[in-house]
Amino acid sequence: MLIISYIALCLLFIVYLYTLSVRIEGKIINVMVPYLIITVPTLYVFEGIFVYLS
Repeated sequence: MLIISYIALCLLFIVYLYTLSVRIEGKIINVMVPYLIITVPTLYVFEGIFVYLS
């Protein structure tokens, strides 16, 4: 259960950084988009593997 809350915390932090960069740059497509494309599915895969193994 701890790992799932950690993954949720990571996702919230990523969304916070994205909204911060949107606010600073003023564009929806900015430097955070490649990071979002790579990180969010990876976190879901790790969460799925953890739930499957436990």
